[in-house]
Amino acid sequence: MTSTPSGPNLKGSAAEAAQKFLEEAMNDAKADKTKYERKSNVRYYIAVVLKGIALFGGLAVATLKGNQVVLGIIISVAVAIDQLFSNHKRMMTETAAADAIDRTIRKVENNYNDQVLDVINANEANDPAKARTLLIDLARMSAKTMRDELDRVKIAVANANLEFLSSLNLDQPAKTALPEAATTPAPGRKPR
Repeated sequence: MTSTPSGPNLKGSAAEAAQKFLEEAMNDAKADKTKYERKSNVRYYIAVVLKGIALFGGLAVATLKGNQVVLGIIISVAVAIDQLFSNHKRMMTETAAADAIDRTIRKVENNYNDQVLDVINANEANDPAKARTLLIDLARMSAKTMRDELDRVKIAVANANLEFLSSLNLDQPAKTALPEAATTPAPGRKPR
């Protein structure tokens, strides 16, 4: 929805706005899914390289007559890099996030496709007011479901990232309480 300096543009129908909000929520979800998949794929290839160095380096130390110290250092560095950057754990987190978003997209799309039949039925029964109300409610519920799940996934990834960062602390974990997002509805909105 376009905005002017004085506020949102309220021209147009509520059904169009609800559909637009749903489309924006779906696009945001698909963009986030792609972002998590891309990060997970990069981390996957890094993990394969580091694991290969550790495994084949160990085999080389055991079987080759060479400078064992250099091979040992290379193996240690590969393992340390993986541990230091929590590469494997972050890869798993990002894969789980992409999968959760994918499941939500499918769930919302399937639910929408199932319930839009009621909208079509009401429209075919020459009840455009009912069809409009059903469509607005369906789009609103679908967009809310999508946004709520995206927020849940982002919070879970953020918490996992804080845990990974906490593991870098050589002392005891920090005791500072972290800020939480407000759980009250925005001003002027009625809780549903």
